[in-house]
Amino acid sequence: MPPALADAAGTPTPADAGTTPATVDAGGGVRAVVRLAPTTLLTGADLTAAEVLAADADGVYWVTSANELWMLPTGSETPRRLAVDPNLSDGISNGTCLAARGKYLFWSAYVKAPAPNYFNAPLHRTDKMGGDVVLFPSFWCAGSQPASDDGHLYYVASGAETAYVAALPLDADPGTAPTLLAPIDSGMSVYAMAADNQYVYWNEWPLAEMVPVDTGPVFRGETAALLAGEQTHEGEYLADAVSQLLPSGGRLYIIYETLTTARVGRVDEQGVEADLPLPVGSFAVVGDWVVTSTGRLGYPSGKSYAASTAAVAGDGSVAVEIADDVAFPPVAGAPGLVFVDSGGHLLAVSAPDIGAAVAAGQP
Repeated sequence: MPPALADAAGTPTPADAGTTPATVDAGGGVRAVVRLAPTTLLTGADLTAAEVLAADADGVYWVTSANELWMLPTGSETPRRLAVDPNLSDGISNGTCLAARGKYLFWSAYVKAPAPNYFNAPLHRTDKMGGDVVLFPSFWCAGSQPASDDGHLYYVASGAETAYVAALPLDADPGTAPTLLAPIDSGMSVYAMAADNQYVYWNEWPLAEMVPVDTGPVFRGETAALLAGEQTHEGEYLADAVSQLLPSGGRLYIIYETLTTARVGRVDEQGVEADLPLPVGSFAVVGDWVVTSTGRLGYPSGKSYAASTAAVAGDGSVAVEIADDVAFPPVAGAPGLVFVDSGGHLLAVSAPDIGAAVAAGQP
């Protein structure tokens, strides 16, 4: 295993409970303390060209600006290329999506296409052990990543007169017709979608809006009933403007975002909502910790902040800055929080080290 990454002086940078933490403005009216957690270098490979990450128990995965899919198997320091789209990349470096589920990886990236389309975004399904097929010639990722559970991939499909939340079996043959689960209101689209093994969640926003702010509400449907042909759902699950969704551990983590306010929220199994003491960003759940990150593709040196999954804004707990050089959204995986820094290093912060940093930063 590669060693823990060191600072410029050559010494490790763990959270230090023996000094007073610095207080910083994390944005959105949230104050945080700095307790940088120790990081582990996962591979010597250069991930400067990576655009999106995914991770699970089997490894860490990324798609590059050349539309190549790579995998770093768990326990290995040597990545291997799994697939490549033979078409020319559109060179825009956005719209790339990637999801890991079971033995498959689902990914899509824009490629050049003849007029009048000019670009397409083929949806690939790649087997981790080898083999790649294109399920659709062009695919739109709702929100930042596809949604899936143990049986299906969820996405937006166009019907004869309206669009639908649709489901496709993970092992479906190319050309298989999806199951249409729930209609989307006319003039609306889906910005974010998520799923666990009981529900599929999505939000709607007006197609006429160029910027998906003040999105919402959030809808929820029980997947077993929807897949059985009951094309109904529970209606509005949350009425607030929500731009990101993340189910984890029976809870739904949410980014509330309007033109004037932004906050991180949590909805428990009883539907009780609470705000977390975290700034807004992409988010991941690593063990007992929620992490939000400001790193975006093309804007390196983002920061990652952590708090307990049980924390509530106003209860005295504070956000803790655990990483300060995050190139784009991190993910949760076997090594912990996995991210790429501005130098193209693939790094991880373990769940215990996140916990130590959060504990050391509390008043």
